[in-house]
Amino acid sequence: MGRRREFDEAEVVEKAMRAFWKDGWRDTTPQRLVTATGLSRSSLYATFGSKQGLFLAALDLYVEEQRLFLTQLLADGTLREGLERLYALMVDMMRPEGQGMTCMVARSLLEVPTEDAETLARVAQGQVRMREVFELRFQRAIDDGELDGTQTAAELARFIATVNDGIQIAARSKASADELRGITRMVVDTVC
Repeated sequence: MGRRREFDEAEVVEKAMRAFWKDGWRDTTPQRLVTATGLSRSSLYATFGSKQGLFLAALDLYVEEQRLFLTQLLADGTLREGLERLYALMVDMMRPEGQGMTCMVARSLLEVPTEDAETLARVAQGQVRMREVFELRFQRAIDDGELDGTQTAAELARFIATVNDGIQIAARSKASADELRGITRMVVDTVC
């Protein structure tokens, strides 16, 4: 009979998610995961199999939490108001004097080695799942007459996801908060 686990697996995944989100795939070493979770390396590997296994569990949690957050953020008011709320939060989070954090999915797409096809496929799947939130909100805006329907909800969702990735790259390359706000204003004006 095996030993009973003496830790909450969901809590460990949450702590690992925060580490991967903050430091990225490349810089989140096994030792950083040990420090972040409070578990020994052997416990982490026995439970998740590898850094990749823990990353995939953390990625799934991140995507689901962000989908819920985005859905709630975009739900109230007009589409323009929802996008303005989203971008105000994004700029605040990405600024170095803020938390300096970007999207875990976007960052992972750039950091996960290309030869790790399984992990990259999961990250890409997470990107699609998050894009679905935008597509649903854009469809609602089209149905409500906020948008004229010149572009489909799917086209708008692909556009916004691509632009959001670019905004995060700009933030990581030290664009100022004013520059980021200018970019996000242009995005909102373009979509709405």
